[in-house]
Amino acid sequence: MAPRPKRKSSEKFGEEAGAGVKHARLDDGLTWENVGGKSDPGACIALVSDSQEGKSKIAAFDIDFTVIKTASGRTFPTGPDDWMMWDESVPKKMSELHRDGYRIVFFTNQAGIEKKKLTPKSFQGKTDNILKELGVPVMVFASTGENQFRKPSTYMWDLFIKKYNGAAEVDKSQSVYVGDAAGRPKGWAPGAKKDFSCSDRMFAANIGIGYYFIAFALY
Repeated sequence: MAPRPKRKSSEKFGEEAGAGVKHARLDDGLTWENVGGKSDPGACIALVSDSQEGKSKIAAFDIDFTVIKTASGRTFPTGPDDWMMWDESVPKKMSELHRDGYRIVFFTNQAGIEKKKLTPKSFQGKTDNILKELGVPVMVFASTGENQFRKPSTYMWDLFIKKYNGAAEVDKSQSVYVGDAAGRPKGWAPGAKKDFSCSDRMFAANIGIGYYFIAFALY
């Protein structure tokens, strides 16, 4: 896999970083909204459209170390530009899911926003650029801290189903969630570290859909 061209990274996630992030053009009527209360930011921010056709099949993903990983190789990104696709096959597989009639949705915990390590603007800009590279419409829900929307709570999923999936009835037997937080112990694979939590596996279990911890094991 050829490395991505090196991009300039901001020194930290903050207002300075957010100000320098170029927002990709968003198509298909998707816009960023504060969907988690009146505070700024709310407990959840989302890239959504209430006019798109609902889908019965949902392919849902975490973002970090599932769709992308750090380009630097570090556990935590050095700035909003420190990312690359988890694997070179990711854009192709996302296109296949879209073509096969799946609604693609990202559900992510971003507690760094509440901790002031990350601004909503820098997160949104980074996500816009990821989606531009993927080339397919994706809805995104991000919990901004330790609140009711944080996975493994189903609040983000429930909000998506209630407001942003039209009148379609979701077929849970054909829907999946993919994330890296599976609660695996140290050494589950040669040299592997202990998972930092089991929030993704429990999120899928709480919803009642299939779970995968390797992003494209379902293909």
